[in-house]
Amino acid sequence: MIGVSQMIIAKRFLQRSSLAFLLLLFFVLTPVFSDDWVLGAQKFTFVTSATPVGVEQIATLLPQLILEQISTGSTRVLPTNEVLSRTLDSLQTERLSLFLQLSKEYKTRDALAVNVYSSRKLLKQIAQEEEKIKEIEAKIEENLSKVESETSSHQAAIEREEAISRGELLSDDSSSEEKRFPFQLPFPFFRQSEEEERVSETIALYKNDLSALFTPSEAALAEGIDSRTFEKEVTQAKINGLLSGSIVSYGDYIAVTVDVHLFPGAKNVATVTDVGMKSDLLSLAERLSRALTPKLTNALPLVVHIQILPQEAAQKALLTLDGIVFQPIPRELSVDAGIHTLSVAAPGYESVSTSYLFEGREQYDMKVSLVPEVKGVLSLRLKKLQNGIFYANGGDAAPVTVDEPVGQIFVNGKAVMGIFTTGKGESETSSFIYVPARLAKEENQLVVNAKPYDRAANIDKRRRRMYTAYSALICSLPVTFYFVGNFTAVNNAYAMGRADYEDAIAWQNRMYISLGVTAVCGAWTIFELFRYLRAANEVLPAEAHKDKKES
Repeated sequence: MIGVSQMIIAKRFLQRSSLAFLLLLFFVLTPVFSDDWVLGAQKFTFVTSATPVGVEQIATLLPQLILEQISTGSTRVLPTNEVLSRTLDSLQTERLSLFLQLSKEYKTRDALAVNVYSSRKLLKQIAQEEEKIKEIEAKIEENLSKVESETSSHQAAIEREEAISRGELLSDDSSSEEKRFPFQLPFPFFRQSEEEERVSETIALYKNDLSALFTPSEAALAEGIDSRTFEKEVTQAKINGLLSGSIVSYGDYIAVTVDVHLFPGAKNVATVTDVGMKSDLLSLAERLSRALTPKLTNALPLVVHIQILPQEAAQKALLTLDGIVFQPIPRELSVDAGIHTLSVAAPGYESVSTSYLFEGREQYDMKVSLVPEVKGVLSLRLKKLQNGIFYANGGDAAPVTVDEPVGQIFVNGKAVMGIFTTGKGESETSSFIYVPARLAKEENQLVVNAKPYDRAANIDKRRRRMYTAYSALICSLPVTFYFVGNFTAVNNAYAMGRADYEDAIAWQNRMYISLGVTAVCGAWTIFELFRYLRAANEVLPAEAHKDKKES
């Protein structure tokens, strides 16, 4: 019969075993990914043998400025060949470790003939070493087979990406009408490709420090960036991408060439050259980083299919993509992944513009619905006539006088925010006006209750008066509390026959007077608070309404 202590031990064992099994299952089934793609930079070098005088700091400052300009919050879509390079490098490291173990076991087996004198014991230990050698050789063979399988399995994806990078965009027929939204927006972008999502990592800086530069050893520098020694130091620093550069200096100008190498593999994926002034390194760093960013984020080309509605507008519309104008608008455009600014304009229609992040897919649909442009002139007058000028739309001026009480304002069907001013110089006062979109139409006759005066001075005045009333209320409270307390004490004493009637009446009168003063101060405070809030509310623009007199 099992004892209680044995049952407790068995229960604890099962609990711990279950927990261990769950933890093991979690780590086995959860894929291991690197959260960050680390970008580093090393000190740039001057092409000339002797560094020019006065520019020694540029070699250190310029890579730091470039790192500062590169967005570390962006993501890098890992190309298949980079993923394959990491896998092959990991397998290579494993093979080297296995080979070292194999050499150790071979040396141990060969040394047995010298150290072991018993033939039976010698044969037994040799057999044991042979088993270890076979196990290691089997692991090496398995490793080599993994290299072949990984290479062959990634080959198709690598060829596809290389074709895309050459501009040979591969179409797919996965787009369908049911993927489209049932409504139209000025710029609804529809992703068309449904291929498997690619691995992406967040770009981070080396040591998370803008000023930290990677410093290789003298031996690595001597052997070069393509050497195994240099690559080993970079990978040990956990750097995935390294910026290196060379500088040529003539007079006040420098030419900078920046290379981007990916590790492992030391593959050069980008080379950018630009010229700038020594006194304006920040602008030069901005241009270089702008050119490097698409390479760092692996911005492969993609296709944007364009459709302009209505057809009348499409025939005369023009498209602007990052400052480049296209007319007539092509049915599709090839662009790099990343953020692009697009705008569409057509005569007689309102222009539309947007910025959009294109990434992760190969094809997009861009459908632009243009709205006919509305133009006209409306009439606007003051509810209480004053001489002044209506300003609207950033420049239109419509003066109003006693002889001409109505001003003319140009409208396009959108809400109008304007201002009415009166006087000049120090005597000038103004009031904001607002015409809602529903009234901003041609030939409308509107009236606005604009009151031009110094609102800031009025708010300050009302605030001071509110504080004065509030201060009077606060000052009256101690006196009121004093008289109320004394009257309560005297009244209780009179009820018990310990105080005079006249004394109780005197304290009662004082209490009533103090309560009256406090009540007046409270009402004054509320009144001034209301006036202060009303003065603050006057800052809001006066809204125009239809002129009933004219209609």
